[in-house]
Amino acid sequence: MMKNILLYIMAFSSLLVACDSESDLKPSGAERNWLVVEDSDVPVDHERYLIFKETGIPIYYNDTIGSEERYSLSAREWYTYYEKLQVFYNPGGATPSWTTSNYQVVANPEDVLPVLEFLKAEVLNAIPKDMYIASILLVDTLNSTSGTLAHKGFNTVVLSEVKDFAAMTDGEKKVYRGAALRCLVAGSLVATEGDWLEENFYELSYATNPNNIDYIYSTASRSTMVYRAAQGYPLEEQRLATLGFIGTKTKPTGTDERMWYVPEKQQDVSQFCEAVFAYTEAEFIALHGNAPVVMEKFYVLRDKIKEYGFTFE
Repeated sequence: MMKNILLYIMAFSSLLVACDSESDLKPSGAERNWLVVEDSDVPVDHERYLIFKETGIPIYYNDTIGSEERYSLSAREWYTYYEKLQVFYNPGGATPSWTTSNYQVVANPEDVLPVLEFLKAEVLNAIPKDMYIASILLVDTLNSTSGTLAHKGFNTVVLSEVKDFAAMTDGEKKVYRGAALRCLVAGSLVATEGDWLEENFYELSYATNPNNIDYIYSTASRSTMVYRAAQGYPLEEQRLATLGFIGTKTKPTGTDERMWYVPEKQQDVSQFCEAVFAYTEAEFIALHGNAPVVMEKFYVLRDKIKEYGFTFE
């Protein structure tokens, strides 16, 4: 008992000495809200501030968004803490390797202003008022499981192609808009609407070949070619559109569509979400109007997205 008391007194005394020797100790800042944009005389940063003031959404072009001096009690010294956006961190899951999931931060800040103007005019005003967006990170290049244009991270939505944005065509900007908005809903649909998707969305593709349901979609461990998923159809009908798909699992390496890989379920949802946001109804009809199953899936998913507060012309 006496030994425990002595140990307690020694530990408490050490703490007092540490406090006396560092009379200017400051709070750690662990609870600081880093997702704030301050005003600046720099044009691009001033525009970021105006957008933040109007929408509450902080937009960055560097993944390190702040720093401060902190004191380590264990090391008894000051150090610089850097706050970084968590792009690929996945709570409860494995963080992907940098070789497969990576990005390059913006090299030239002057490239950012056209992207900010586009986001303000075409993307931010489409987001429902009650939808929370932690932040947006603009980068030059992106490789991720969500593609190369946009990816939803732990506390940020990553948008790529900043260095090439000014040279984009109107059509490419439509796809860019679709990818940005797709990030906000596709993951939630897959995570929370699994039963609904099975019964109302995936089922439309299952119905194209009900005797071959196990091969309609690729899986993480198996890539199914179009001809295998469309088994039983004449050769000329063994196409993605026949099965109700608008995208593939991986980028096609040849011109024979029968040898392309059909998407995984989550990819299918993501691809249609992107199309719903990228194209008007008339534009989508012009692209896929001769594919009845594709059109049906488009309307079904668009109606579901409306429940999240989005509106369409």
